[in-house]
Amino acid sequence: MITPLYDDVHGLALEIVNKSASGDKAGCQDSLNSLERLCAKYAGGELDHPLQWEALGDFSESCEDAIQAYTQGLNCSIKLDLPLYSASIALEMAECFLRLNNQDKALKFAHKARIYSVSTEDYELQESINNFLRNLIQV
Repeated sequence: MITPLYDDVHGLALEIVNKSASGDKAGCQDSLNSLERLCAKYAGGELDHPLQWEALGDFSESCEDAIQAYTQGLNCSIKLDLPLYSASIALEMAECFLRLNNQDKALKFAHKARIYSVSTEDYELQESINNFLRNLIQV
């Protein structure tokens, strides 16, 4: 990953968290808007990376907005062959769909997350995905 991009995304994420914690809604929105502009600037280009989209999804105010950002991130991670990002983003999409009461799509993306995670060594993520699937199937 390009270090300046990581630094920009990380810096904006910290701004959003800190401004949110201090109750600075306008400042938080400004930082979120900056993150959205960063994502739009690099979308589809050489510096496009799933990290920026995952961060945007994480800080989105609605599941619908998060899913849009996560979809961009998932497509990017697949294109760049980054299965760890693919697994993480697919799990977050599954969680969003579950919050929207769409169990079919939640199950679909949880299964995708499990498939992507198999080629990683992130056993904690694999366990989270398996737990999510177990809980979803029991519902």
